[in-house]
Order: sequence, then structure tokens, then C-alpha cells
Amino acid sequence: MVEAIKPLTTKERHEMITFTNNAKKLRASIYEADFNALVEFKEKFDEIFSERKEEEETRLQETEKKKEVLSQIRELLAAQGISEINADDLEENDPLLALLEVKGTAKKAPAEPKYEFTDEEGVKQFWSGRGRMPLALKAKIDAGSKIEEFLIAK
Repeated sequence: MVEAIKPLTTKERHEMITFTNNAKKLRASIYEADFNALVEFKEKFDEIFSERKEEEETRLQETEKKKEVLSQIRELLAAQGISEINADDLEENDPLLALLEVKGTAKKAPAEPKYEFTDEEGVKQFWSGRGRMPLALKAKIDAGSKIEEFLIAK
């Protein structure tokens, strides 16, 4: 039965890259290895490298094509006197809608307050339990109060 090969962990990948980028360690390992194993390794490496190179070239071509098309779209819009376009201008299933969507990290929704307390000025404050504890709450706890006393009843 053939075992499935697990992908490298981030740490393993980092160690491998660090090792292969160190010419001294790599040279020492190569001189210690069996020559036939090295030939086999080189053949496999060359094959994988060629595949990766083709993928990168394809990706670069696609990126250039997208840039060219977007440039043509900008020129067309400018020629028509359209200076701005947004999602409201498009229909629901328009493919351009996907281009206008902002990509990036999703923001966390604000956390519901978990604790309620009154600061030194008598102003009611809330804390979700995330991040640093507010100084006013920390002062109350340092003065002997228990954090459970400030929990908001659900």
C-alpha cells in the first residue's frame, strides 16, 4: 500500500530552504551522498523545476493579459467620458462585479461587550475581554475586586 505524502509544514519548508541556500552544508551533503542517488535526485528536481517554471510563466502571461485588458477598459471608459464606476452601476451577475470587489483580509466583527464597569469619572465603560484590559478596570481589580463582578449578565 502506498502512503500518502503529507505536505511539508511551514517549519519543515523553512528548514529545507535554509539548508539548500547554505552552499557549504549543501556541498558537504552532496559529497556524502551516493552518486546514483544524486543523479536520480537531479532528474526529479529538473522535472519538478520545469513544471514550476511553466506554471510561473503561465501566471505571468495571465497577469500581463489582465493588465492589458484593464488598460483597454480604462481607455474605453475615458473615451466615453466615464471617470468612475462602482458596484451600484452594475447588474447582479455582471462579471465586472468580481473585479470591483475588494480582496484582502476579512475584518473581525466588533466583539460583544463582556464586562461593564464605571471609570473614575463615573462614566459607564464596556470591555469585550479582547486586547489590553482598560486601565480603569485594571485599577479596580488591583484594588481587590474580582473580574467576575463586572461580567454582564446574559
